Amino acid sequence: MVSGALQAAERARVLIQRLLAFARKQHLESRSVDIKELLNSIAELLHRTLGPQIEITIQTHEPLPPARIDPNQLELALLNLGLNARDAMPEGGALRVVAKADRPQEDPVLPAGEYVMLSVTDTGSGTPTA
Repeated sequence: MVSGALQAAERARVLIQRLLAFARKQHLESRSVDIKELLNSIAELLHRTLGPQIEITIQTHEPLPPARIDPNQLELALLNLGLNARDAMPEGGALRVVAKADRPQEDPVLPAGEYVMLSVTDTGSGTPTA
């Protein structure tokens, strides 16, 4: 029974690696996306992927404007951040994703308008600095 579970986990790991490699080769397809809906839909995947030792909190501040993004790329980025966070918290910890509306003031790069700001934080050890 244990060997079967290990084999299934290995198959899942290989599949995820292939999916990630495939996703990087795709062209970006930006469209208007409801970020709250996207975060709610990926929450279950994060819970299953990161395991019970990681407490996941997803918080959205209302109202959120629609965001023009490639939803697959955002999901991939969130999954990668979650996996990195899990690796930084081998004893468990917390991952927090926050989405809120933002209207940058006089930003030299961004055109004026409404944006959605995502913040992803964890309680991991972080990367040592030299």
